[in-house]
Amino acid sequence: MLRGSLIQVLKIATLRNTSRRSMTTLPKVIVQNREDDEDIHLSFKFGSSELPERQFNFKRSKTEDVGRVFSRIITNISSAIAKKQKKKKKTSSESDTSVINDFNVQLTYKGACVSEEVKNCDAWKNGAVLSVAGVEYEVSVNAPYVKSINLPSSIMAGFPLYPKLELEFANQEDCKIMWYKTAEKLVNDGIKNKASNQKWVNAGEGYFYFPEADDVGRFVKVICTPCQESWSGLEREAISSDVVEAGPGLCPFDERHLYTSSLTEKGSFRCISYNILADLYADSEYSRTILFPYCPPYVLAFDYRKQLLLKEILGYNGDVICLQEVDSKLFHSDLCPLLKISGLEGVFSEKGGQVVEGVACFFRTSKFKLKDSKRVVLSEILNSDPAFNDIHTKIYENQTLAEKIIARTTTLQVVLLESQENLGKFLLIANTHLYFHPDADNIRLLQTITCVRYIEYLLKQTKEKDPNCEIAVVFCGDFNSCPEFGVYEFLTTGSISQDSPDWKSVQEEAVEGVKISHSLKLDSSCGSPPYTNYTSGFYGCLDYIFYDTSLLNVSSIVPLPDHADVTQHVALPSVTFPSDHLALICTLQWLQG
Repeated sequence: MLRGSLIQVLKIATLRNTSRRSMTTLPKVIVQNREDDEDIHLSFKFGSSELPERQFNFKRSKTEDVGRVFSRIITNISSAIAKKQKKKKKTSSESDTSVINDFNVQLTYKGACVSEEVKNCDAWKNGAVLSVAGVEYEVSVNAPYVKSINLPSSIMAGFPLYPKLELEFANQEDCKIMWYKTAEKLVNDGIKNKASNQKWVNAGEGYFYFPEADDVGRFVKVICTPCQESWSGLEREAISSDVVEAGPGLCPFDERHLYTSSLTEKGSFRCISYNILADLYADSEYSRTILFPYCPPYVLAFDYRKQLLLKEILGYNGDVICLQEVDSKLFHSDLCPLLKISGLEGVFSEKGGQVVEGVACFFRTSKFKLKDSKRVVLSEILNSDPAFNDIHTKIYENQTLAEKIIARTTTLQVVLLESQENLGKFLLIANTHLYFHPDADNIRLLQTITCVRYIEYLLKQTKEKDPNCEIAVVFCGDFNSCPEFGVYEFLTTGSISQDSPDWKSVQEEAVEGVKISHSLKLDSSCGSPPYTNYTSGFYGCLDYIFYDTSLLNVSSIVPLPDHADVTQHVALPSVTFPSDHLALICTLQWLQG
């Protein structure tokens, strides 16, 4: 019932007007003529009694005579026919004496033939007609175009399937997407040609397709017709490399979805914080043999984990979603298009240095409007901003400590959102992932102090611009620190004493005489559970959603999975858990007044 509800929401969100039609019934030749490209690109489909229909693509210089393009078209089509006939001779006992007939290629514009001496940059115009062996094509210059379309290597029943699209002159939301499946179930031998020769039956339309149990053993095909407003381009298809496989069955997050089956009411918002385990940390030899040796390699593969992650995140119906360890490619290619259709927009902040993962914040556009976003590398602002001089001075009293902190690329993301439901109310969302090393409590505490001071600075700055606004702080992340350590104490009590053992967690990096307080009123919305991270080598509570107790109230919390579920396959990640962390989910309300 719950899965059906999710499918219905996504189908409604992705259905588009299917009645778009070109002004003409002629097939199209798509011409890409970009200002930043020295070449033009032509694409059209051609077939005859001697050659099954296929797509022909050409890349030619803009300054070349169009007659040279005509010659190339003739050569390429003739060559394709010759190869087809040669193959036919090898498989036939009869002698094949058929001859490739000569044919003409001609371009006309407004009823007049275009001279073969005209340059490509001037010859190809909207409304022109290209004739190839008697077949006429309407010329569409810079029409919507699908550069590439792909399906994932792993497809499971019950999990959202969607195409990876690279488009030009087109919007994903406007494209018409149709789904098909093979009429018969096939043995998964990885032979895509076997699927190509099968009968296809319609399976649905829209950006998403949810394979059903009966689809197990079938190949899937997707066809995308690129569109922009009322203008459409050439359709392009992709066929799955493998058949649909059975999913892992009921996952623990499916049970958590029972608490989040509907969107939140006015005046409240559901907040999620989740370290989703970046691919570069999961699918490596070190991870497979040292970190997660109990986890089958196929489960660590990103195409598998991604399906679980996306279904899990979608089902929480979050209004503010803070993610850590987000691969840059995943953010842009998967999370953004997926969550946009579900009504959310996102901001990504990559870590400093060469790391291609970072933190991301998504927000529901019906509830919030983006006012500003900041990305700061903590080590950089410690070195450059005068507001951190006191911390900077203390750090540099110990050169060993200073070198370690400056080497860290830990990033803080801050997103300022204005409530669409409660005018004059703002959310300042902070999102971070602190240094992971076990013996680095002093560094994490200094990083937390730096984060809080920067948040206080942004609050003051925003208040100066609009003295009447209310700004509530929500600070999410993987803090890599358990509740008994200084990070939690500092954030929830408002201060940390110079006697805190965290300052001397590593003797040679000890910090002396530091007592710091802050003005924020924060508490952990989900409390301090026994663990949010569970592996074979460690478990503990590392993840938190700290909220502003002066302006917000916790109205509900989604329970964490049962311990028996977490340990069913030894530890996390597993066949039913896509990350080594658990998602925290709570619903926050604005306090009245």
